[in-house]
Amino acid sequence: MKNIGVLLLVLGACSSPTGKLEQLDLTYVKTPLNVPAIVSVKKEMLSNVFAKDDIKIHYDTARHGAQQVAALASGDIHIVPTMGGTSAIVGAANGADIIIIGMFGRSPKAFQIISKNPNIKTIADLKGKKIGGPKGTVLHQLLLAALKKENLSIEDVNFIPMAVPEALAGINTGDIDVALLVGPPTMVAKKQGAHLVADGEGFIDGSTVIATSRAFLEKYPHIVKKYVQAHQDSVSYINEHQEEAMALVAEEVALPIPVVSTMYSHYDFNTAMTEIDINNLIATEDFLFETGLIPNRVDIKTLIHTDF
Repeated sequence: MKNIGVLLLVLGACSSPTGKLEQLDLTYVKTPLNVPAIVSVKKEMLSNVFAKDDIKIHYDTARHGAQQVAALASGDIHIVPTMGGTSAIVGAANGADIIIIGMFGRSPKAFQIISKNPNIKTIADLKGKKIGGPKGTVLHQLLLAALKKENLSIEDVNFIPMAVPEALAGINTGDIDVALLVGPPTMVAKKQGAHLVADGEGFIDGSTVIATSRAFLEKYPHIVKKYVQAHQDSVSYINEHQEEAMALVAEEVALPIPVVSTMYSHYDFNTAMTEIDINNLIATEDFLFETGLIPNRVDIKTLIHTDF
């Protein structure tokens, strides 16, 4: 973890946007079920908003979790529309130049512990089992919180860090007993015979945030403000055109519209950063520190800038 922190600091020191911004680089992550991001891309909302400024929009689909944090630090990415609150805090604790500029969503039920083993029905049954999922993420936090409730720890299971697609494949091949999944892969797993052991309800808040670097915010505050407003407009569009939005998302994630609509009901995409959201992020920071996933505590309130 310390080596990652050093790398992020080096990358951050090497990047500093200069002159007029010609291209706004963002990440595009569809999962868990990032409806506002998907609709914004499919409707080319940002391209239309920034056309007047002669700024092109470019999406990077290859960045997730810690990769998003590193990309912000290096300047390869200017804004991350949807980043797990856990990833943001882990990055900040390791010295990354990162600042939260808004809430993307909350979705505790979207994060799930899944198994095909009929003998694994409860969290207590995880003891001694092989569990695959992405380390240092909301899913990892879910696993640790669930184990803690049963007076178990990560040492009581065989946790194998891996990406969500690998975890989904792993329970099908039998290489692992349990997968940590989120969004559409949970539905795919269940169609393939897997069952739910537990979701995030009562364990995590499932917060995702909109993030940028402090350097980019200070250099281009008007761009950040315009982006945040465009994101809020995309959420309003979804609320006003929900049937169309569900169809767009269903096409993009290759799931039936009724399935997408059911999943959508598990999400809250209100863009306002509330005291509850801040307290949930603080609780996440406490949890990460207490479990040794971050080297030091972070002042969450100094990471948040939503005054536009």
